[in-house]
Amino acid sequence: IKHLWFAVNQEFNSLGDPQTKDLSRMYYVPAQYPNAYNFIFTHNAPVLDPDALMDKHHFVNERVNSFGGLFPEAIQKQIDEYRKDKLTNKNIVWSNYRDCPFVNKRLISEYMSISGSGWYHKMYQIMMSISANAIKRGYPITPDEIEKLVREIDAETGGWYKNRPVKLEASRAIDFALRSVQT
Repeated sequence: IKHLWFAVNQEFNSLGDPQTKDLSRMYYVPAQYPNAYNFIFTHNAPVLDPDALMDKHHFVNERVNSFGGLFPEAIQKQIDEYRKDKLTNKNIVWSNYRDCPFVNKRLISEYMSISGSGWYHKMYQIMMSISANAIKRGYPITPDEIEKLVREIDAETGGWYKNRPVKLEASRAIDFALRSVQT
């Protein structure tokens, strides 16, 4: 939606608020509103083609999550590999999530106390936290290790994510942490 809003503002010389990112502002449902001056503005003009408009005005997301995000993907991959190679502290051992030094006990407590929705969001926060804590300590954590920790936690809370691709999501958490955590 950001790209479309950007293209509309480029096309019409910023007639709209360029800071608006709210999806609901992209739609209008005509109606007769009580106690309001009801009218629909119309004019004879070509219909806007959103795809053509976005092709015409290329969008560059100026907000990047890290210094490395400024580089092309090939260079970013080299930076990631370099950072992975620097993770050499293999002197950390644990037997389960309870004694793992990378597991944030507060997040586990919050996860265990969830009664409504939000279980998976919190589980992903736990994966992110494990990844970031390992990287901060120079430990080359793997998706397999994170998956094992997460599956232990999940087994104690009902096994909600038995069929979830936790290893893939753990890999994404590690990639994000590699790009975000300052070592």
